Amino acid sequence: MNLFSSNKIPVEKQIVLKLLDCKSGSNAFKIIDSIYETVLNKAYSLAQPRGLIKTGEIPDFFNLREKENYKSGIFCIATLGKGISKESSSLFSAGEYLEGLLLDTIADQILINLTTSMYQEKILPFVRKKEVGISYCYIPGCQDVPIEYQKYILDLVGLEAKNIISITEGMMLNPVKSTAYFYVMDKSLPVRKIDRDCRKCNMKDCKYRTVLYAGITIIAGGKKTETTLLKEKTLLEGLREQGWGLETHCNGAGYCGKCKVLLTGKVPEPGSTEKELISQKDLQKGIRLACRVKPIDGMVVRLQEKTNTGYQIEQGFIYRKDSREPELLIKSDSAVNFNEKGEDFTYGIAVDIGTTTVAIVLVNLITGKTLGTSSFLNPQREYGDDVITRIQFTSTKDPDILTKLIRESLSGAIKELSFINKIGTEQILKLSVAGNTTMIHLLLGLPVKSLAVSPFTPVTLDPVISPAEDILKDGFLSAEMMIFPGVSAYVGSDIVSGMYNRSFECLDEVTLFIDMGTNGEIAIGNREKIFCAATAAGPAFEGARISCGVGSITGAISFAGIMEGKVWYSTIGQQPAVGLCGSGLVDLVAACLDSGIIDKSGLMKPEYFEEGLLIGTDADGKKMRLTQKDIRELQLAKSAIRAGIEILVKEFDVTYKNIGKVYLAGGFGNNINADSAVRIGLLPKKLKGCIELAANSSLGGAVDSLLNPDREEKVKKILKKVHYIELSSNPDFNDKFAEYMLFNDE
Repeated sequence: MNLFSSNKIPVEKQIVLKLLDCKSGSNAFKIIDSIYETVLNKAYSLAQPRGLIKTGEIPDFFNLREKENYKSGIFCIATLGKGISKESSSLFSAGEYLEGLLLDTIADQILINLTTSMYQEKILPFVRKKEVGISYCYIPGCQDVPIEYQKYILDLVGLEAKNIISITEGMMLNPVKSTAYFYVMDKSLPVRKIDRDCRKCNMKDCKYRTVLYAGITIIAGGKKTETTLLKEKTLLEGLREQGWGLETHCNGAGYCGKCKVLLTGKVPEPGSTEKELISQKDLQKGIRLACRVKPIDGMVVRLQEKTNTGYQIEQGFIYRKDSREPELLIKSDSAVNFNEKGEDFTYGIAVDIGTTTVAIVLVNLITGKTLGTSSFLNPQREYGDDVITRIQFTSTKDPDILTKLIRESLSGAIKELSFINKIGTEQILKLSVAGNTTMIHLLLGLPVKSLAVSPFTPVTLDPVISPAEDILKDGFLSAEMMIFPGVSAYVGSDIVSGMYNRSFECLDEVTLFIDMGTNGEIAIGNREKIFCAATAAGPAFEGARISCGVGSITGAISFAGIMEGKVWYSTIGQQPAVGLCGSGLVDLVAACLDSGIIDKSGLMKPEYFEEGLLIGTDADGKKMRLTQKDIRELQLAKSAIRAGIEILVKEFDVTYKNIGKVYLAGGFGNNINADSAVRIGLLPKKLKGCIELAANSSLGGAVDSLLNPDREEKVKKILKKVHYIELSSNPDFNDKFAEYMLFNDE
């Protein structure tokens, strides 16, 4: 790769004193403290820090602690030159032991920090550019790595290295303050922010150990695994690092209560957050939140088995009115019979990347027919259910992992869909993608931090037209990728695709478009003008922050009511209940209003206030309840949406009687009971008669764009008409929000 050099590498005094076991107040401390700056300056004047970095093949005789089939490596040599070692030896010979020892220890720290600088400034940017991951550092002579590997590294790096460093017959490097080491590169590895992991080293008493670890036992799926986790990190973070996925809506922020684990052996006392989110009975059993607990030696962690319950992913879509009708396209006056698949056909892929789910459609570009669909949970969910938690994770912990996850999952799903339908990927000519602004930024590998802080500025909102291979980095798909443009940080390309799907650029009647979820996006318009806004509804519609809340998975209560004081319900897939999803929550609260269990302020009757309304028992026999807190969460969500609707209607200068149609889009919007939505005041009563379900309009728009050559022109027309309204700065929003906290159906 190249030569690395640095003139002055910072050294932390506290670390040097710790390595010398020099305690404050001791005689040695007073002497060393008095000469520290002088010796440090001497070290800087004598050191000639240089590093050499080169890529190459891992030789067959290398015995790695990682998988043996790794082939590519990065080989490094770092040295401080001869001057600092000579001076250290001279000090010892002259009897200046403390000064010599201090100089030697400072030199060790400069050398370690040199290798860290090489990793951060050269190696890490290199592997990110190559779209590969990297192992922790292998150091010959440590961690069961034979010291003889140093000679191979020196030979590989080349003549330039031999001009500044050599190796003795005893395999020692000269100058002494030098080190040779290497890394493994592979696509299957993560991109690590740090290059060393002291847990992997068997030198337990090493003074240079930078982390402390705890030995724990993990029990999952009937299997017992002994491992170590960093003591400084939470159990959730440590388990994730080792590939143990845990459900967490809030990405470890501590408010969702979903990352529960059963602890035995060494069990810490529960904190205030755990006492709030876990019952006293469960706390006594050892139930804790993985995001609130740090690992302890001897801890036994029992993980819940992952169930096969799948999300109800909205794959349905409606074609634009001007889209070609598939059943008409395959009719012909000629005697030619078209095969559905074959070499003469070309295909397109439409993709909707949602925060929770991803939906894909394979379309025959000649006939317009849908040949197959695929859907899956967005793999980024493990790092938070909403865009804010993912932005925080990407901005503060790892900028690459969420991008890698969505790219790999998309590529895999497209390959599988092609294989199932027996078509070659070379026949896929178009790939059309829509998603919210954060999802698109993550797909493109763009920074997302600015999306979460005022003034909420995206890196780009422009449409993207690019070879799919340049974005997915999969090396197999040659299709042209088209990504819909967005409007703002929180009105993304999924909403633009939805408006295109519903023909907003040519509508005669005023139409309201609502995509309800954690972020509620709302648009109102016609062929003349379009106003849109986004409001932070919170995760209640997705089942998060609800005491027995779940997403739209098999077994989720999606339809509910009250008869003679008792709750009745039906579940997705007609399976045993596992919890309450958003549509079921809206139904149940509407029923509570009708039954007088709660009043219009949202307050439950005294007999329900403490423990809530019993819904029933779940598949594990645990009681499910609708609590006062759950009702408050729903009030916050519904008032945010309703206030946004009221502001847009006012800004558009119309009344409800002027609105001809209301489209409810997205997974939650398509499963909600319109009567219940009106009853709780989520939607205005005056619009009840014109509500239509738009299915997955984002996916529908992506499909339409594959089949309509004038897509670009029509999307441009929509964007020219769009005016974005920032609700947070609207003077009426707070008043409307407070007003619609009440449960009124007017």
